[in-house]
Amino acid sequence: MGSGEINPVAIAPTFNNARTLPNILARLEALSVPIIVVNDGCTDGTDEYLASDDVPVPVTALRQPNSGPAAARNRGIDAAQGELVVFIDDDVALAAKLPGTQRLEIEAVLRDQGPVTMVFEPGGFVPAKWVELPKP
Repeated sequence: MGSGEINPVAIAPTFNNARTLPNILARLEALSVPIIVVNDGCTDGTDEYLASDDVPVPVTALRQPNSGPAAARNRGIDAAQGELVVFIDDDVALAAKLPGTQRLEIEAVLRDQGPVTMVFEPGGFVPAKWVELPKP
């Protein structure tokens, strides 16, 4: 990581919420991070939407048989390249950017501990729930 900069990637598992994806993806566009959308067996036109010109931002679209959100998140992690993974559900609008102090705290933990999983809850960033990822 040398420079202290983090390379985040956003992973959005989705199941039959094609109607909410445009808003979610528009908000993620403001973060300027790679976006992976994992279609977890959708039957509502999600594939068609993700393949259309209506998607407001470039995404990596993955598809799997319906296996639940945990499996979809894991599929996204397998495809992700970055030190920070941000999971966003398909019905949640993310703030336009992380507050500066949270970003500095994230960078410090990554610098000191290496890759970690962080939890964001409706109230915001929850540093008490950091969990170290297994080493490859």
